[in-house]
Amino acid sequence: MTVDEGFNGISSDELTRVAKQTFKTNTVTMEQLKYVITMLTPSAYLLAHHTVKGHPFTFSIPNRDSSRAISHRPWQIDIVNDQHPNKVVEKSRQLGLSEISVAEMLWFADRYSEDKIKALYTFPTYRALEDFVKTRLNPVIHAGYYSTILSTEGDSVKSKKFRDSFLLFRTSGTASAVEGVDIDYLALDE
Repeated sequence: MTVDEGFNGISSDELTRVAKQTFKTNTVTMEQLKYVITMLTPSAYLLAHHTVKGHPFTFSIPNRDSSRAISHRPWQIDIVNDQHPNKVVEKSRQLGLSEISVAEMLWFADRYSEDKIKALYTFPTYRALEDFVKTRLNPVIHAGYYSTILSTEGDSVKSKKFRDSFLLFRTSGTASAVEGVDIDYLALDE
């Protein structure tokens, strides 16, 4: 890919224009351009900012290193990058789809924060919700890049604020758990 070809079907002129608008500048640096490109593609964003158990996020493990085989999930790239408004993933258990789905929601909240979006993620039970948020999500968002965009005001198991966006977590066990929630993004787990 050359500079003239752009990125993901977006011309280099358009990338430069977006970077200039984003950073309110006439001269775009390579770091600013990298930031814009990273924000355009969920998988690039996750590789740049997300961790799992304190380790950098990955989709594939080179050389078939058997000690890290559980992290080799290249098929997740297509799932996370698919931005169709109605996406359904039929899967077996323990494939890391809850992790990737919540991570994609983090990208969406950050990417569209100027629109003050509200994103809802539902878990089958309150215990699953609480365990996931406390043991898997909180350690990730209270460190690194996410901690720089996370508001600690109102931070709870049920909601998080990233820039001007809100992440909401509920159970889907009863209809009343999600009644009346005004949202722009929805992910249903199991």
